[in-house]
Amino acid sequence: MCTLSNTQSLDDYLSSYERNWPLGGTILIARHGEVVFKKAYGYANLEHLIPNTIDTKFRIWSLTKSFTAMAIMMLYEQKLLDFEDSASLYLPELNPLKDISVAHLLTHTSGLANYTSLPEYNQRLNKLRLSHHDVLQLFIDIPLAFTPGTSFAYNNSGYFLLGMLIENITGFTFDNFICDKILG
Repeated sequence: MCTLSNTQSLDDYLSSYERNWPLGGTILIARHGEVVFKKAYGYANLEHLIPNTIDTKFRIWSLTKSFTAMAIMMLYEQKLLDFEDSASLYLPELNPLKDISVAHLLTHTSGLANYTSLPEYNQRLNKLRLSHHDVLQLFIDIPLAFTPGTSFAYNNSGYFLLGMLIENITGFTFDNFICDKILG
C-alpha cells in the first residue's frame, strides 16, 4: 500500500539521487484511480537549465521498439510477412540491400549504420521533424558495418525501417496502427 511515508521516502531517495547523479523525469503514482504522488525531477533541457515540470513532454525513444516488435509479430501471425523475407520485399527503397531480412531488422543484426549515432543527427537533426525519405538518406548509402546476421549492434535504423514496413503492409500510419490495433 502506498502511504504518505512511502511517498516521502521515495521523494527523499529520488531527491538525494538527483543531487548526485543525472536524473530527469516525472514520477506519478496512482492507486485506485487516485493520484497519491507526482513530482518532476531534473532538467527538461540541461544545456539551458530548464527544469522538468509535471507537464513536461518526453520523447519515448526506445520504448517504441516494444510496440514495433509486437506489431511485426501480429503481421507475422496474420501471415502478412515472414521473418526470413528480404525487407526490400516490403520496402522497395532497400533494393540495394536485399540481404537484410525482417528478422535482421528485428534482432539488430542488419549491419546498417545507426542513424541516431551519426554526428549530424545528434548535432541538429534530432530537433527537426524529418520525413521518412530524409531519415533514410541519413544511413541508406553508408556501407554495412557487417554482413547481415553475423553480428549484433543495437540499431535504431532497423526499427525505423520496421515502422515503415508496418505502414506499407497495413496502409495505416505507424501511430494509427499502434493506437488502433494494440492500444485500442
